[in-house]
Amino acid sequence: MSINNEIKKGSMRQVMVNVRNILRSDDELMRLLAYLPENLYTGENIVNKDSNGEVIDSDEYWEIVDDHIFMGEMNTKIEEVQVCRLFIYPGRRRPVHRSYILAKQEIYIDIVVPEAYSEDLRMEWIIDRINELLALEHVEGSIGKMDFAQGNGWVTSIGHEKYQLSFVFGANKK
Repeated sequence: MSINNEIKKGSMRQVMVNVRNILRSDDELMRLLAYLPENLYTGENIVNKDSNGEVIDSDEYWEIVDDHIFMGEMNTKIEEVQVCRLFIYPGRRRPVHRSYILAKQEIYIDIVVPEAYSEDLRMEWIIDRINELLALEHVEGSIGKMDFAQGNGWVTSIGHEKYQLSFVFGANKK
């Protein structure tokens, strides 16, 4: 028996992969995740500097993606790693009007930011950027647009802050 690795259209897997692709394809978000803030008081920030070129075109791009964007819930000791990270995973699934065919599916994005990145309000900046990229946008595989559901701050280990974004999209059950 062989497993078909093809991603089915309209599946949760397709939506999850497409959300990850949207996030990893955004140069501004990748800079926010990868680079420490520079001097907040001079207004300089590595995220806006042209001299560094685009992260997406760099030789380190896939290494940056692998170090900063994860599919699934947080599974590492974050105290040991001083980088910003995103964790993307499915949330609750609820039927629409008790229908077997249609459902509302939640997707969570946990954002973990070390204190070293908080000087320029990095957490809030990342939250804003993710909302710009996903909220009220159509993600291939979903039915309708991605709706922002809620955001919640969470207590984490000393030296880090965590925020969970929740988005909801229409999904097929078949």
